[in-house]
Amino acid sequence: MPLPSCHSSCLQIRTMLKNMLHLKRPWQRGSKAFWHLSAQKIEKKIDDLDKKIEKIHAGHKEMLAQWHDFKLENVKENEKNVKENEKRYHDFKLENEKRWQEFLSRDAQKYAEFLTAHRTEWRELTLAWAGLRALAALSLLFGGLTTIIVNWDKFSKSLNELTQ
Repeated sequence: MPLPSCHSSCLQIRTMLKNMLHLKRPWQRGSKAFWHLSAQKIEKKIDDLDKKIEKIHAGHKEMLAQWHDFKLENVKENEKNVKENEKRYHDFKLENEKRWQEFLSRDAQKYAEFLTAHRTEWRELTLAWAGLRALAALSLLFGGLTTIIVNWDKFSKSLNELTQ
């Protein structure tokens, strides 16, 4: 985390005062407001600024420590939540698989009941269909035979006429 902006302004003022302290002539010390300051006052101001800077550093270190503790707590809580979510997902997956198996077994059972209930009807239908095909074949056979018999009768009449 970066240091607060007041830290940089304190450092700037401190360096400006240090520079003013090292200048020999008062008109080189900066603006007229600082001309009346003696070296002791400037050193006192520098010490005050140093104390402020130390306070800022201490506060920043404390804030960093709190931030670190917060991050550790947050990481632990996140790990706990991840474990809980994985457990929930695993339980949900097992329950979903169980429901799916129940659904499939129930569906298979209904299908088996349907087959057994309608098996005799299907047998009757297949037998009826086979009977219809047999009747159609017989009718074709008898139809063909009657045609042959009728035509044989005509053929035999015409043959008899020719021979007479």
